[in-house]
Amino acid sequence: MAASWPDISRSMTRAISSESADDMVKALPDLFEQSMFSLFMTTILATERLDIPAATGERVLLINEDTRDDHQGAVWIGFPGRAKLFGQSMQHEAVRSRTMPFVELVARQDLRLKDVLKNAQDIGDTEARTLSSAESDLRGILERKSRWSFGMHFVNMSSSPIVIPRAVTAEIRQRSTKFLVRPGAGCYLVSAEVGDGIQYADVLCPTVVKGHSDITVGFITRDVQERMKYGSQIRSAFDEGSAQFRLICNLTRPGIRKSQIVRTKWFPFRTIDATEQFSET
Repeated sequence: MAASWPDISRSMTRAISSESADDMVKALPDLFEQSMFSLFMTTILATERLDIPAATGERVLLINEDTRDDHQGAVWIGFPGRAKLFGQSMQHEAVRSRTMPFVELVARQDLRLKDVLKNAQDIGDTEARTLSSAESDLRGILERKSRWSFGMHFVNMSSSPIVIPRAVTAEIRQRSTKFLVRPGAGCYLVSAEVGDGIQYADVLCPTVVKGHSDITVGFITRDVQERMKYGSQIRSAFDEGSAQFRLICNLTRPGIRKSQIVRTKWFPFRTIDATEQFSET
């Protein structure tokens, strides 16, 4: 929730600063539009971390329960011009009984809702600060225990097959200082499937690329980052965004010259997504 909290908090502030019920009901749809707001509110309501006064007056906004199983008993709140779905796990009576008083405050445009939102905002601010302080520590642990992965797209333009070995070497250099890092980082071969993301799977033998065909593969370092030679320097170079990398592999093909050392050109050492191209030999 930490990443989305600033947007939620800003929308809450607009509703809290409303001077009339009409102004408040105009501000609320943007708040209920935030995807994590429903989960956040349902959680603190269900765990009784927020006091909700009994609503007074008549319902001004229409409330309808969504009976579809995948919506878990959530309710539609009919704001002017657009309805918003609210609630998580409300098919459970314990959750529903603690959440509906809040919904009733919204439906009746009860101005005491502003105090409720302010208290909820204070809870969210505290949780966001806690998550933010822990995030960097957790990220550091994850990075030290992670391996580097490199994607490569091989295009065999000859008529003869080539064999991609199960191990290659990755070279990494920091461009700004011309410092060449030669970790001899042995990498093992994995298959790579590119779709919505990049999915890797282990392979048990070298990979053969037929003539006039291509293949996308990946290579993953054998050691985790904290165990690699120059591991901390490589991590720093990656974080600074000024490093480059290339892969070196010994391709095997039939003929008089049965093996060939191939070096890719230098590429930015950074994260890519599935829409970007891999390195090409």
